Amino acid sequence: MKEITKDQYLAGVINSIETKYPELRRKSKGPTFALQYMGTWHTLHKRGGFPVDQAHVIEDSFRELYAVSEQFNAQNTRFMEANGHIECAFGLKLRTPIISKTILGNSKTPYEAEAEARSANNAVTQSWGMLLNRAMIATNNRIEKDGYGLDILPCNMIHDAGYFLFRNDPKVIKYLNDTLISEMEWNDDDLIRSTDVPMAAQLEIGKSWDTQHKLPNGANIKEIEDVTDTIAGSN
Repeated sequence: MKEITKDQYLAGVINSIETKYPELRRKSKGPTFALQYMGTWHTLHKRGGFPVDQAHVIEDSFRELYAVSEQFNAQNTRFMEANGHIECAFGLKLRTPIISKTILGNSKTPYEAEAEARSANNAVTQSWGMLLNRAMIATNNRIEKDGYGLDILPCNMIHDAGYFLFRNDPKVIKYLNDTLISEMEWNDDDLIRSTDVPMAAQLEIGKSWDTQHKLPNGANIKEIEDVTDTIAGSN
């Protein structure tokens, strides 16, 4: 049996939700994204169609479950009030001129200040979407350096997924799997370095985007051939 690290185990537990509870996962995505990006029960009611009572329960449960995230947003907001900007991924700064001149959280707080706080806190989180850009650039640089430029071609990026066209050769696929995953799991930055929430990724391969087969991290040639044989035998 192949040994796995603690990070790989935790990533597997989290990712297993997709296969164990697909319907609950699907239903939870909308409310989770809405509340994560500073929405409220009102957002769930107006945009998600949830009854008011249920929307309140969902928001209260979310705030309790993700209390650390709430504290993180509050800390960021205090920083914006004091400094007039917020720091995002890779050293980028977003100016927050309204917040720095306003007292938040009371009946006199203008809507524009509350909106700026929501947008800025969203920017902090969403700016880390550039991790995919970093991973794709680093992977492509290694592909070119290691002589696989005619075998592997990066072709697209959608949200948190990178797409490649590659030669149907187990050695090429193994190189892409090992190289891409190592770059996708990169977390060499103090703001995202964590053993509690590891970076995780998995390569899926197939004949088309709508029919993909998952490849284990660190798969050997035999494991890769098993997957490619399955793909070859499918319609």
